Parts: sequence; C-alpha cells; structure tokens
Amino acid sequence: MINAPTIYADNENQLANDVIVPNRRLTKWLAWFGCLLQPQQWLNNLVFNKYYSGLLSPMWVSGNTYAYGVDIMDVDYSVYECINVNGVTSATHPNQDSSNWIKILDTFVGAGERILYTEQKAMLEYLLNYYFQVGNVALPWVTSASPVTSGANKQIYISNNATYNGFWLTNTNLQNLTSYMANSSAYQKSFMRNVSVAIGYAFTINVPVAVDAAITANQVNGVTAQQIIRSIVSKYSQANFVFNYLTY
Repeated sequence: MINAPTIYADNENQLANDVIVPNRRLTKWLAWFGCLLQPQQWLNNLVFNKYYSGLLSPMWVSGNTYAYGVDIMDVDYSVYECINVNGVTSATHPNQDSSNWIKILDTFVGAGERILYTEQKAMLEYLLNYYFQVGNVALPWVTSASPVTSGANKQIYISNNATYNGFWLTNTNLQNLTSYMANSSAYQKSFMRNVSVAIGYAFTINVPVAVDAAITANQVNGVTAQQIIRSIVSKYSQANFVFNYLTY
C-alpha cells in the first residue's frame, strides 16, 4: 500500500509546460497538450487522491442539477461522477443511470483508512456508523465515550457477550449413561437433548430499527441491512467468532 501518496502527485498542466520548448509555450499549444494529458491527470487523481484518501461527496438529491465532472454519493454509499457534458437533472438514482453517471469508487472510505481497521469494538462501531453515516462519528467518540444508544439519534453499537464452558449431559444413553436433565426442567436450557444445538455469540451488533430500515431500503436485489453489515464485519472479525445481529 502507498504510505506517502504525495510522492505520486502529478500536475499534467505543469508537465505540458515543461515538455514544450520555451518559444512554443503559447496558450493554444499549452491548452492542446493539456487536453491530451487530461485522461492521465483524471486517472492519477482517481487512484492516488480519491481512492487512497477517500471521497465523502455530497449525497445525491433527486431533481437537483449536477454539472459535468461533479462527484456525488448515492444510497449504496458508492461515489459516482457525472459524465454528461451538458449536466444532468433527473429523478433516477446514479446507480441506475449509466448514461449520465459512472461509478468511480465502490465506497467513499479511502483505502488508506480501511487498511487501519481492526476487529476492536470501538473500531468496528466507528466503521459501521461512519460507513452508513449514522449520527456524529469520529474517533475518539465526540459526543460520549461510546455510540449514542438512546433518544432520537441512536447509533449502531456492539455488546460483548459472556462466554463460558458448560458441562453437557445427553439422554442418548451412550455407554449406559442414564443421567440427564429432564426435558421439562426449568434448567433444560443448560443441557442438550438429542436435537439440541449450542450456538455461542461472541458479540452482538445492535442496529437502530430506523437505521436498519433505511439501509435495507437503499439496497437492490433483495439485499437486507443485516446481510450487508455482516459482510462488512466478517472482513475484520476473527474466523472462529460467531456474532449476532439485533435491532433495537
């Protein structure tokens, strides 16, 4: 990964000026040479600025007019650039309008930041709330020591679950073992029947109901908020950790 992207800084207008001999550095020749190098400048900016550093662009608004070259963020949290030289005014989302928009980034979060993410609780909480733009997000938490979990501005938070090593008896009579917890016992949840399955959750992701609904509404092809959040967290969670998802 690029540790110091500034070493790749590129100014094609300056390059155009440098490669043309002094007595030919006229406005028309500089402009012509600059046009030839513009695709290289665009690609350089995309990779070493927008992709690496991230691009928290304004959210697209239906009916607004956007000029050629303007970058916006759509409901899928991807970044799109207007490719219509006349600009565009439309009610169609950019992620469904390839004639006027091109996706330039899958996520507005820069690669330089994403490589620093870990499975630490505070980091995952920051990651989820920042990615989905839920409330006031910063590290350290600016409003409190942790995400807001009550009131009108509730955020996504993670609760660690207690784990334990239990002793299990079954009623399968293996090796003439006849001692088992009766199915009707109030303590049956601590023991296994023939068909019981024990699932331990290392932690629980708690998502406000309104946030869950909004994320799901912004997805396509039936994808739910739980599915997309699980796909994000699974990238950073340890392979043997099973986590739960709840709305509140």
